[in-house]
Amino acid sequence: MLIARWFKRPTEEWSDLAEDKFKAKIDSLLRHESERWLKDDRPELEDDRDFQGLIRLMAIGTAGIYYYLGLILGTLTTEGKYTDGKTPSVYIGGNGSHLLHWLDPCGSFTRHSGINELFRRMIADGSGLQETSGSDIQVSQRPQDEIACGLVLDRSKLQGFDRRTNDPLIAGENCQLNGRKTGFAQRMIVEDSDITAINTPPQFDRLIAFINSFNKGINDLEIEEEIKPFSQYRKDSGLEPQYAEELFERTMTELRSTLIDINNNNDEQLQIEPPFILGLKALLKVLTREWAGK
Repeated sequence: MLIARWFKRPTEEWSDLAEDKFKAKIDSLLRHESERWLKDDRPELEDDRDFQGLIRLMAIGTAGIYYYLGLILGTLTTEGKYTDGKTPSVYIGGNGSHLLHWLDPCGSFTRHSGINELFRRMIADGSGLQETSGSDIQVSQRPQDEIACGLVLDRSKLQGFDRRTNDPLIAGENCQLNGRKTGFAQRMIVEDSDITAINTPPQFDRLIAFINSFNKGINDLEIEEEIKPFSQYRKDSGLEPQYAEELFERTMTELRSTLIDINNNNDEQLQIEPPFILGLKALLKVLTREWAGK
């Protein structure tokens, strides 16, 4: 049991636990022990292959969100709604922001963390905007005391949310909505009807571009000591072709299963996530099984 070994707990405490009790035990352990563990024990695991695999999975998931943020900014730039021409700063709040501390070797995520530089690179690569050194990713010092908007606004009441606006999701990946093609930089708009079916073509143009950017960014920024790139990644040629083909075939299989569940939903209108995010989740499931040796 990896979690027991990493947190130096007796293995028998975790054996034969039902799934709900197992999750509750992990939640309690992380809630009460993470801060001390990140400071005192995490540095001991820098050479632990299993731990590095977990950190890479966490980094891929988080970096994928930043890449999608870049895709959003690219579309907003094309629409004339974002005009700065450079990557913005990002502020993160909420209890989930604590996970970023796991991605720093010292157990404390700051603007100077190598992974912070990688996230900035993902926004720039996804958007095509100029990356600037002044665009930082900052984590709230009091994540339980405010929401993300509260980090950057000095008003107690947010403005503008009483206006009804048409603001469809940005796809982030080529797809079909009700049989109509939608490009990765387009809005998920269906005229005169609700979205009743979502499909993707047999390739992941943006998802593949993201994985290439992720590995290349680690290499370019020379942060391999913090985050390991894919073992199948080659500096001059990217992912090994056979591995890449198999990886994305398995990801497409996983995504098709997800889409079947979504499209068979009996709700009148589907609760749709951006296709890029759906693909990212499918990829993470495949990579998690690979990490776990399943």
